[in-house]
Amino acid sequence: MCGACGVTPQDWAGPILATSYAKPLVARLLAGITPALRVRATGVGWTVGLAGRPSTVCISSELLLEHTARLLNARGVEGTAVETAILQAPAHRAVATTREMFPIDRTDSASGEARPVPATQVILALLAGSLTSRMISGGERAEVVMGDRGETWTLLVS
Repeated sequence: MCGACGVTPQDWAGPILATSYAKPLVARLLAGITPALRVRATGVGWTVGLAGRPSTVCISSELLLEHTARLLNARGVEGTAVETAILQAPAHRAVATTREMFPIDRTDSASGEARPVPATQVILALLAGSLTSRMISGGERAEVVMGDRGETWTLLVS
């Protein structure tokens, strides 16, 4: 971690999920999936655990997604239920994104008819896509269609 933004350099989803605005929102969304899951935002990331059990500190969104997926799978929570719970949450404030925010190996051109995720649903789409791809398809990357400055592109999430 360089300290300038609080995001570890390898954390591809950090520019969206690890901001001071998004961290508590992500924690509330994840904690709302099942009463047994405890997620709290901290100054350096999140703590994740099951009720009555020790929590794990996750200093990157990568660690948060991996640990949360493992806990939910162990509890028998279906990936489709997770995706539905997250995507049905109310819209959040608009989040500006650019293709340059993400590693080049995580972006690709989108087809002409693809519609980008609204800026008020970027956190929801990124969280749902990343978490469910880890739970359902064993880590295969899902695609989230993004847009900026009139350009539409896909973000490969896992």
